[in-house]
Parts: sequence; structure tokens; C-alpha cells
Amino acid sequence: MGFRWIDGHCDAPSNGGILKAGGHFSLPRARALGSGLQVLSLFARPSAENKPFVEALRQLEGLERELALCPAPLIRSKKELALLLQGCDFGLMLSLEGADALEGDPERLRFFHGRGARLFGLSWNNDNPFCGGIGDDREGLSDLGREAVPLWEGLGGLVDVSHASNAGFWQALALCKKPVVATHSSVAALCAQPRNLGDEQLRALAEKGGVAGINFFPTFLREDAAEACAADVVRHILHALNVGGEDLPALGSDFDGIPSTPEGLRRIEDLPALARALEKNGLPARQLEKILYGNWARVLGETLPD
Repeated sequence: MGFRWIDGHCDAPSNGGILKAGGHFSLPRARALGSGLQVLSLFARPSAENKPFVEALRQLEGLERELALCPAPLIRSKKELALLLQGCDFGLMLSLEGADALEGDPERLRFFHGRGARLFGLSWNNDNPFCGGIGDDREGLSDLGREAVPLWEGLGGLVDVSHASNAGFWQALALCKKPVVATHSSVAALCAQPRNLGDEQLRALAEKGGVAGINFFPTFLREDAAEACAADVVRHILHALNVGGEDLPALGSDFDGIPSTPEGLRRIEDLPALARALEKNGLPARQLEKILYGNWARVLGETLPD
């Protein structure tokens, strides 16, 4: 069977695609590693060159062309997820990172859902018409955001609060009827970075039945980022486990979306080394399996459409 994992965030579609030879992630290298699921984000910000909807569509169409060349299942439903995990296959899932690509129209969520997206990040670092971002951190959910969240949940999608402002985080948790996830955030108690989650936030995600995917970006792992290594990712995972319980921590690498990676976790092929490091810290097999794939599998199995 080989190695088994689920990773909640990778930016390959906006950074060279899933078939590139270099970079942190490629589909052929991931498939050779073992079985599981990689969440791929569509990430588009407003720019002078392109409208964000057009850019997200360009990434989506590029991904579809790559999958025609190198097929892999795109997981959309509980049934497809169950079959993937039972068959020890490797698959992909789509997320929409930030609401900029909606260009102020919540109905566009139906379009992205129809094309396969199953996670929706309310913001990137910047404020958008739906929700404030942690980089601005002035606004919470707008009226558009309060319309978009139940629409998305009704479609069978997961709401992602990584990058959202503090007010947006708490308002989303209060509004959502289903589990909420932070796909790629680390722990503020270990590294006081605005993008990291405080202990109160970790506990709230756990109480909501969600997961916190730990980000591998060295700047999020320790103040002296140049010294970051796999052991720091282990520290953040263990802290999340101790604060929120064994059903909370998961993987959220942010591969291909971060400019650097920690020593010992440079690329997708290094994930088994992370598993060994966690095992050396005395984690029982049950908890190790939950961190590597079980917690993501549970929350996706609870929220995806039938």
C-alpha cells in the first residue's frame, strides 16, 4: 500500500501546474509515494493584468488539461472519497482560495462547485467583498459573506478560515452549521505570526468538529525561520493535538504556495519522514493515522455531498 496521507492545501495550479518536474509537488511524484488525497487550490487575486475570475478559470482549465494527460480521480462526493480510501488510490480535490474570484457574486460559488471545488477559503490576506483578510484584519463577514457561507454549505462544501481576519474567523464559526476547517495555518503559541491560530481558535475549531492543517512555511514555524526543520512541524502538530485533541491536527503543507520549506520537508517525497518523526515522539498508531489522513477523511466524509 505504501505511504498514506491527505494534505489540505497545495498551490500547484497557480504555480507551474501538477505535472512540472520541479517544485514541491507533482502528481506523478505524489502517486509514486503512496495513496491518499491532495487538495489543490485555485488562487487568484485582483491584478492589473487579469480579472480574478478569469485567472481562476485559467488555472482550472489548465488543471483539466493536465488531468487529461495524466488522469487522477477528482474527488467530489462522499462515495468517491470512500472508494478512493478503500482502494488505496491517490486522488485530488479542488479548493477556491479566497473570494476574489467570485468578483462580488456569491452565485459564482455554484459554478466552482459544479467544476469540482469542495473547499472555499473566505479570504486571502486582503479584505474582499465577502470577508476581511488577516493582512488587513479590519473587517469580518460582509452581507455578501453571510449569504455565501450558507449557500456553500448547502452545496456540500467546507468553509476554510485560513487567511480570514480574526472577526471573520469567529463570525464564520458562529454562522456555519457544519465543521469548519483551517486548511493551512500553524500555531500562534509557538510562533507569534498573524496567520497562525491561537489556542482559543484551535479549541473552537475542535469543538466545531473541524481540523487545523499545519502549514510548513518556516516563517510560520519559528521566529528564526532560517533554522526551521521538520521537528518544528512536529512541535506545531503536537501543540494542536494537546490543545484541541487528537481529532484536530492534520496536514496543510502549503506546498508550491510558500517561497521556502523547512529542512527535512522540502518536497512531497519528504512526508514519510514527518510521519517517522511523529512516531519517534511517542504518538500511538491511532493518533498518527488521524494526523496523516484520518482527520481530513472524517471531516470530508461528514460534509461532502452524497
